Amino acid sequence: MLNQLLARPGASALPWVAQVVEELAAGVRSVVEGEARELLRAAGLPEPLWNPVLFLDGHFLAVPDAYWPRARVALEIDSRAWHLRPADHERSLARANRLTAAGLPVVRATPVQLRRDPDPVLRELRALLATGPHGPHARIGWRPAR
Repeated sequence: MLNQLLARPGASALPWVAQVVEELAAGVRSVVEGEARELLRAAGLPEPLWNPVLFLDGHFLAVPDAYWPRARVALEIDSRAWHLRPADHERSLARANRLTAAGLPVVRATPVQLRRDPDPVLRELRALLATGPHGPHARIGWRPAR
């Protein structure tokens, strides 16, 4: 149906709609995550899962922004917009701590870092993805974002 909409005369403004729909289907939940997805693709990194629900021994562990299940590496994008209130910041820290305690490396970045100087973040991700898998493989499960 989306392809039919895009094929209509005057639909030149609709390609961005297709991109948003595709990102939502992939689990991307914010503009910053969409930008990070484009950055990772342009850098040639494998596509992560976006906002999957992770489990440790069948119990809820966390919902990282991005996660590579084969390497068991997480990416957390810490933006002021979502972490401005102290309680939000504390939840973010607790999530990263749970992932780290489970043996999963967490690469943390801000939107500004990803926009202005992404190379250090990309280098760290490349290194972790190349040396994985990390953490307790059989004990980590996941389901896609909903």
